[in-house]
Amino acid sequence: MYKIVRKYNIPENSIVDFSSNINPAGYPRGTGGIIKKSIKSIVRYPDPDCTRLRNGLSGVLGVSPGNIAVGNGAIEFIYLIPQMLGVKRALIPVPSFNEYEASVKIQNGKCIFFRTHEEKNYKLDVDALKKRIPGVDLVFICNPNNPTGSILNKDELLYILKACRMHGVFLCIDEVFIDFADDIKGAAVPDSVRTEKNVLLVRSMTKLFAIPGLRLGYLVSGRETIDRINDCRPPWSVNTLAQSVASELLKDKEFVQRSRECVRREKDFLTGCLKNIKGIEPFPSQANFILCKLKAGRMNSRRLSEKLARKGILIRDCSDFRGLNEKFIRLAVKGRKENQMLVGAMKKALGGA
Repeated sequence: MYKIVRKYNIPENSIVDFSSNINPAGYPRGTGGIIKKSIKSIVRYPDPDCTRLRNGLSGVLGVSPGNIAVGNGAIEFIYLIPQMLGVKRALIPVPSFNEYEASVKIQNGKCIFFRTHEEKNYKLDVDALKKRIPGVDLVFICNPNNPTGSILNKDELLYILKACRMHGVFLCIDEVFIDFADDIKGAAVPDSVRTEKNVLLVRSMTKLFAIPGLRLGYLVSGRETIDRINDCRPPWSVNTLAQSVASELLKDKEFVQRSRECVRREKDFLTGCLKNIKGIEPFPSQANFILCKLKAGRMNSRRLSEKLARKGILIRDCSDFRGLNEKFIRLAVKGRKENQMLVGAMKKALGGA
């Protein structure tokens, strides 16, 4: 967003950012009050163990605080996991979150890519994936997947986990967008395996509670694995305000339910509108974003992104995702007013394609 602000000299507060997959309901009402109440604590170093927050997460997740590590966003763990494991070979379905590849390569590891296919809406073939597991150290699964919005059910996850167990392979399941899935219970990592030492469950509070500026993510795994990851982490990576806000927001169950209803309603609305625009094809999604393919003549993701950016509307150009190309974009689901604005702008932009 900041590059666009500088490039087109657009006021930051006038940007409508569909490239960032944050809860369209915004942050809970009491967030400002929590920050105000906690402000005096910034004169002290934060609790390096995030004790209060881990205790709160323990109650929500039904696991011991010793099975939880808290970090500076989920991305901290995405990078720490290959470092902790000394990964030499990692299996990554594509297209998926680009940082998996980056986190392995920074450790001089090799990435083995497993392609999913457009004609199957990028649904992961778990039988074919299973055959690629022998010989790797780590498997990354994003569920729901970014940027495709495809999802695996818990039986499919257990199927992959069983194969990983058999070959002594670690399985990292990134559930950053699981709170926006239609059937969370049917897709989330089952309680019975969350604390196995070779299961690394990564989640974020950034997306659901709309607090990307505070940076908050967590990892659930076996105690031995949590101890190992903590040994790799820099101290005080989670600031005091982030810990205070997150500890309180965990209690707001009504907000979570309202948010899920909002995303479901607005995703259906936006998908329906996109289907009626000539030159664009939306894919089904189990997250709070929609992958789309451009079919309008010479229009590509870069040109469309630039056209909309000049109007203060940001979308995600997906040409840099391995397995996609310059014909793909990703759109975050926002509120009704913003979604209508996007649809109107896209109709004009694609009409001139």
